[in-house]
Amino acid sequence: MPEAPPPLPARPAGFGWRTLAFLLDLIPLTLLAQHLAGATAGDEARQGRADLEAWVDRLLAAYAAGLRGAGLDPFRAVLEAPPPAGGDWIVHAGLAGAATLALALGLQEAALGGRTLGKAVVSLRAIAVRTGRPPGPAGCLLRSAWKGMFLCLPSPLVNLVGLIGFHLPLFRRDGRALHDLATFTQVVDDRGAR
Repeated sequence: MPEAPPPLPARPAGFGWRTLAFLLDLIPLTLLAQHLAGATAGDEARQGRADLEAWVDRLLAAYAAGLRGAGLDPFRAVLEAPPPAGGDWIVHAGLAGAATLALALGLQEAALGGRTLGKAVVSLRAIAVRTGRPPGPAGCLLRSAWKGMFLCLPSPLVNLVGLIGFHLPLFRRDGRALHDLATFTQVVDDRGAR
Protein backbone atom coordinates (compact mmCIF):
# COMPACT_ATOMS: atom_id res chain seq x y z
CA MET A 1 0.00 0.00 0.00
CA PRO A 2 1.43 3.41 -0.94
CA GLU A 3 2.14 5.83 1.85
CA ALA A 4 -0.18 8.84 2.12
CA PRO A 5 1.37 12.08 0.92
CA PRO A 6 2.28 14.62 3.59
CA PRO A 7 -0.37 17.23 4.30
CA LEU A 8 -0.11 20.54 2.52
CA PRO A 9 1.37 23.33 4.60
CA ALA A 10 -1.15 25.70 6.13
CA ARG A 11 -1.83 28.92 4.23
CA PRO A 12 -0.28 31.94 6.00
CA ALA A 13 -2.76 34.49 7.27
CA GLY A 14 -2.89 37.73 5.32
CA PHE A 15 -1.54 40.90 6.92
CA GLY A 16 -4.94 42.63 6.79
CA TRP A 17 -6.70 39.73 8.51
CA ARG A 18 -3.98 39.53 11.16
CA THR A 19 -4.29 43.25 11.79
CA LEU A 20 -8.08 43.06 12.07
CA ALA A 21 -7.87 40.12 14.49
CA PHE A 22 -5.33 41.99 16.61
CA LEU A 23 -7.48 45.12 16.71
CA LEU A 24 -10.50 43.04 17.76
CA ASP A 25 -8.39 41.70 20.63
CA LEU A 26 -6.62 44.97 21.42
CA ILE A 27 -9.52 47.40 21.81
CA PRO A 28 -11.33 45.68 24.71
CA LEU A 29 -8.06 44.66 26.36
CA THR A 30 -6.78 48.25 26.22
CA LEU A 31 -9.91 49.43 28.00
CA LEU A 32 -9.46 46.68 30.59
CA ALA A 33 -5.78 47.58 31.06
CA GLN A 34 -6.58 51.26 31.55
CA HIS A 35 -9.23 50.37 34.11
CA LEU A 36 -6.83 48.08 35.97
CA ALA A 37 -4.07 50.71 35.84
CA GLY A 38 -6.42 53.33 37.27
CA ALA A 39 -7.62 50.99 39.99
CA THR A 40 -4.10 50.00 41.07
CA ALA A 41 -2.30 53.35 40.68
CA GLY A 42 -0.72 55.06 43.66
CA ASP A 43 -1.19 58.73 44.51
CA GLU A 44 1.75 59.97 42.39
CA ALA A 45 0.62 58.01 39.34
CA ARG A 46 -2.96 59.28 39.75
CA GLN A 47 -1.71 62.86 39.95
CA GLY A 48 0.39 62.32 36.82
CA ARG A 49 -2.67 60.98 35.02
CA ALA A 50 -4.78 63.96 36.13
CA ASP A 51 -2.10 66.41 34.96
CA LEU A 52 -1.84 64.73 31.54
CA GLU A 53 -5.62 64.60 31.12
CA ALA A 54 -5.94 68.29 32.02
CA TRP A 55 -3.31 69.21 29.43
CA VAL A 56 -5.05 67.09 26.76
CA ASP A 57 -8.36 68.77 27.64
CA ARG A 58 -6.74 72.20 27.11
CA LEU A 59 -5.29 71.04 23.80
CA LEU A 60 -8.68 69.75 22.60
CA ALA A 61 -10.36 72.99 23.67
CA ALA A 62 -7.75 74.95 21.69
CA TYR A 63 -8.41 72.72 18.67
CA ALA A 64 -12.15 73.31 18.95
CA ALA A 65 -11.56 77.07 19.25
CA GLY A 66 -9.35 76.93 16.16
CA LEU A 67 -12.12 75.17 14.24
CA ARG A 68 -14.50 77.95 15.26
CA GLY A 69 -12.18 80.50 13.68
CA ALA A 70 -10.00 81.63 16.59
CA GLY A 71 -6.83 80.97 14.58
CA LEU A 72 -3.64 79.62 16.11
CA ASP A 73 -3.61 81.74 19.27
CA PRO A 74 -5.34 79.09 21.45
CA PHE A 75 -2.77 76.52 20.30
CA ARG A 76 0.15 78.79 21.10
CA ALA A 77 -1.11 79.26 24.65
CA VAL A 78 -1.34 75.51 25.23
CA LEU A 79 1.88 74.56 23.44
CA GLU A 80 4.01 77.21 25.11
CA ALA A 81 3.63 75.33 28.38
CA PRO A 82 4.98 71.82 27.77
CA PRO A 83 2.82 68.86 28.73
CA PRO A 84 3.38 67.54 32.24
CA ALA A 85 5.78 64.66 32.55
CA GLY A 86 3.28 62.24 34.10
CA GLY A 87 6.10 59.71 34.29
CA ASP A 88 4.69 57.67 37.15
CA TRP A 89 1.38 57.24 35.35
CA ILE A 90 2.98 56.43 31.99
CA VAL A 91 5.17 53.71 33.48
CA HIS A 92 2.34 52.29 35.59
CA ALA A 93 -0.13 52.26 32.70
CA GLY A 94 2.49 50.72 30.38
CA LEU A 95 3.27 47.91 32.78
CA ALA A 96 -0.43 47.27 33.42
CA GLY A 97 -1.10 47.18 29.67
CA ALA A 98 1.80 44.83 28.93
CA ALA A 99 0.76 42.45 31.70
CA THR A 100 -2.91 42.54 30.67
CA LEU A 101 -2.12 41.82 27.00
CA ALA A 102 0.41 39.10 27.83
CA LEU A 103 -1.88 37.24 30.20
CA ALA A 104 -5.19 37.71 28.38
CA LEU A 105 -3.92 36.90 24.88
CA GLY A 106 -1.64 34.11 26.09
CA LEU A 107 -4.37 32.41 28.09
CA GLN A 108 -6.84 32.73 25.21
CA GLU A 109 -4.39 31.18 22.73
CA ALA A 110 -3.55 28.35 25.11
CA ALA A 111 -7.21 27.62 25.94
CA LEU A 112 -8.64 28.06 22.45
CA GLY A 113 -6.13 25.98 20.47
CA GLY A 114 -4.03 28.82 19.06
CA ARG A 115 -6.89 31.27 18.73
CA THR A 116 -7.77 34.47 20.52
CA LEU A 117 -11.27 35.87 20.33
CA GLY A 118 -10.16 38.20 17.52
CA LYS A 119 -8.51 35.35 15.60
CA ALA A 120 -11.62 33.22 16.02
CA VAL A 121 -13.82 35.97 14.53
CA VAL A 122 -11.70 36.14 11.36
CA SER A 123 -10.85 32.39 11.26
CA LEU A 124 -7.14 32.52 12.04
CA ARG A 125 -5.05 30.47 14.43
CA ALA A 126 -1.46 30.25 15.60
CA ILE A 127 0.45 27.04 15.02
CA ALA A 128 3.88 25.76 15.99
CA VAL A 129 5.92 25.67 12.78
CA ARG A 130 7.54 22.33 13.58
CA THR A 131 4.35 20.42 14.38
CA GLY A 132 1.52 22.29 12.68
CA ARG A 133 -0.41 22.09 15.95
CA PRO A 134 -1.32 24.91 18.34
CA PRO A 135 1.64 26.16 20.36
CA GLY A 136 1.94 25.04 23.96
CA PRO A 137 1.11 27.32 26.89
CA ALA A 138 4.68 28.64 27.15
CA GLY A 139 4.73 29.52 23.44
CA CYS A 140 1.37 31.25 23.72
CA LEU A 141 2.48 33.31 26.71
CA LEU A 142 5.79 34.24 25.05
CA ARG A 143 4.04 35.36 21.85
CA SER A 144 1.66 37.49 23.87
CA ALA A 145 4.36 38.87 26.16
CA TRP A 146 6.27 40.12 23.09
CA LYS A 147 3.13 41.84 21.79
CA GLY A 148 2.34 43.41 25.16
CA MET A 149 5.90 44.57 25.67
CA PHE A 150 6.31 46.10 22.23
CA LEU A 151 2.96 47.80 22.31
CA CYS A 152 2.71 49.08 25.87
CA LEU A 153 6.09 49.68 27.43
CA PRO A 154 7.05 53.38 27.36
CA SER A 155 10.34 52.99 25.50
CA PRO A 156 10.78 54.43 22.00
CA LEU A 157 13.36 51.79 21.09
CA VAL A 158 11.14 48.93 22.22
CA ASN A 159 8.17 50.48 20.41
CA LEU A 160 10.23 50.89 17.20
CA VAL A 161 11.32 47.25 17.27
CA GLY A 162 7.67 46.29 17.81
CA LEU A 163 6.53 48.43 14.90
CA ILE A 164 9.11 46.87 12.60
CA GLY A 165 8.24 43.39 13.87
CA PHE A 166 4.52 44.02 13.30
CA HIS A 167 5.13 44.91 9.64
CA LEU A 168 7.55 42.05 8.99
CA PRO A 169 4.81 39.78 7.51
CA LEU A 170 4.52 42.22 4.61
CA PHE A 171 8.02 41.22 3.50
CA ARG A 172 8.04 37.49 4.25
CA ARG A 173 6.46 34.76 2.13
CA ASP A 174 5.49 32.80 5.23
CA GLY A 175 3.76 35.87 6.76
CA ARG A 176 5.58 35.56 10.09
CA ALA A 177 6.04 38.55 12.40
CA LEU A 178 8.95 39.04 14.81
CA HIS A 179 7.12 37.39 17.71
CA ASP A 180 6.31 34.43 15.43
CA LEU A 181 9.97 34.02 14.49
CA ALA A 182 11.08 34.25 18.12
CA THR A 183 8.60 31.58 19.26
CA PHE A 184 8.73 29.31 16.17
CA THR A 185 5.06 29.90 15.39
CA GLN A 186 2.98 31.08 12.46
CA VAL A 187 -0.52 32.53 12.13
CA VAL A 188 -2.49 30.66 9.47
CA ASP A 189 -5.82 30.97 7.73
CA ASP A 190 -8.12 28.47 9.46
CA ARG A 191 -11.11 28.61 7.10
CA GLY A 192 -10.27 25.39 5.30
CA ALA A 193 -9.44 23.42 8.46
CA ARG A 194 -12.96 23.19 9.84
